[in-house]
Amino acid sequence: MRWLTIIFSVLFKQIFHPSDSTTDPVKEMKEFLLKNYKRVILSMSVANILSMMFVAGLSISVVTFSIQYDRTGILFVSALGAGGLGIMLVSLLGFILFFSTNSEDAFETRKVIKAQPSPKNNLEDALALLIGDYVKEKELKREERKHTPAPSSVEATPEYEH
Repeated sequence: MRWLTIIFSVLFKQIFHPSDSTTDPVKEMKEFLLKNYKRVILSMSVANILSMMFVAGLSISVVTFSIQYDRTGILFVSALGAGGLGIMLVSLLGFILFFSTNSEDAFETRKVIKAQPSPKNNLEDALALLIGDYVKEKELKREERKHTPAPSSVEATPEYEH
C-alpha cells in the first residue's frame, strides 16, 4: 500500500504542480524501492496469494451451490460449499490482518515526502485572493440587505378604483 501512496503522490504532484522541478519523481521512487524492496515484494506476493485464495473459494462455493440447486432445487450447506466459504473468509482475514499491520509505516513514509518544501504558486495565491474578495463582497451585500427596510407590500400594490 505504501508504494501505491508513492505512485499516486508523484502522479498528483506532476498534474497539479508541473513546474515543481526541485524533486525528481524517478529518483524519489528509486529511493523508496531501494529502502523498502523486501516489504514491497512481500506485500505484492501476499496480496497476490490472498486474492487467488479468495477467487478459488468463491469459485468452489459458486460451483458447489449451483450444482446443489440444479439437482435438488434447494441450497444446503455441504462440506465442499463450507470449505469454499471458509477459504474466502480466511483470505479476507489475511488481508485485514496483514495490511492493517503494515499501514503504520506508510504514514511515516508519506510524512517524509510531504516534508520536502514545495515552491509557492502565484496563480494559486491570486485565485485564493480573488475568491476571498468575492466571498467578502457577498457577505457585505447580505449585511446591507438585513439593515435596509423592506418595501411595504401596501405601497407596492396599486389601488384600483371600481
